[in-house]
Amino acid sequence: RASARRHSRDIAVPADLDAPWRVQLGAAQFARSCAACHGEPGRGQSPLALSMRPRPQYLPAVLGAFDARSLFWIVRNGAKFTAMPAWPQRDQGDEVWSMVAFLRQMPRMDAARYAGLASGVEAGTAMVAANPRTPYAVLDADEGPREEFSYTVPAAAFRSGAGDCTACHGEDGAGRADGMAPNLTLQSPTYLAEALGSFASGARPSAIMQQVAVSLTPQDIERLAARNGDRRIARPGGTVAGDALGARIASEGVPARGVAACSSCHGIEGASPAGFPRLAGQNPIFLAQQMQLFDAGVRGKTVGYDPMAAITHRLTSAERAAVVRHYASLPAGARD
Repeated sequence: RASARRHSRDIAVPADLDAPWRVQLGAAQFARSCAACHGEPGRGQSPLALSMRPRPQYLPAVLGAFDARSLFWIVRNGAKFTAMPAWPQRDQGDEVWSMVAFLRQMPRMDAARYAGLASGVEAGTAMVAANPRTPYAVLDADEGPREEFSYTVPAAAFRSGAGDCTACHGEDGAGRADGMAPNLTLQSPTYLAEALGSFASGARPSAIMQQVAVSLTPQDIERLAARNGDRRIARPGGTVAGDALGARIASEGVPARGVAACSSCHGIEGASPAGFPRLAGQNPIFLAQQMQLFDAGVRGKTVGYDPMAAITHRLTSAERAAVVRHYASLPAGARD
């Protein structure tokens, strides 16, 4: 604890750390990757997890002792000589902060609230929400202190996240209200399949998506892409006001700085083998995050030709935000 505090003292905390979309994304990833060892609201820890040495702590009980910077350091770097892994994609600090956002709120979160955030369905229908927790015993008498570890039933289980799209992308693939995951239904099946392949290979870095993508067979990818692609369902969460500056950049670019019109790639079907992604009606939080990743040079790519890193460098932050508002304001399925 003291080491994490010392190493993390100069880390800058993002201003939007408590944004609902961050908490939602972190909850879904925690349920997929962390709960099996650390337990979760409404569930204790399994005997298998508590047989590790050292034992993973029951996080709802101990997180109050860590500040945001310390949590970021631990989640990003892992804990040496334990089974606690580092974040698989080290450059994706933004994903780590979303996990931190959730961890900071988890100690005050009841099981129903957690279930709704983590599963993307009505609270309590996918996970244990209201069932009372009762203690269990293990044959090994070397139990840890029960205020730090949770020997209770029901306990979290080790489970696969393969194909678990709804937790982030919603029941119909169009996303979740207040979430940041993209609307999958806007893209072609070919583009979605290429994107999953890029996540799996690491060409498009994301610890969250790579964990899912590497567990999919080619048949799984084909099935998921066909199920979600070319449906063009409006995303939940209300409408976004249009932006005149964004519309002008989308249609004309910024010639003085060598920025081509966005529509020269994003509005043309078949512009590349996989097609450039459709932007009309996309989640504005997702679009803004992608702009930031391109600008930082860590977004990676799905299609072979990708000028976005150069383009985002030539746009001001106000211009990037205007383009995001413009595309998010368009109806799903409209020509970009």
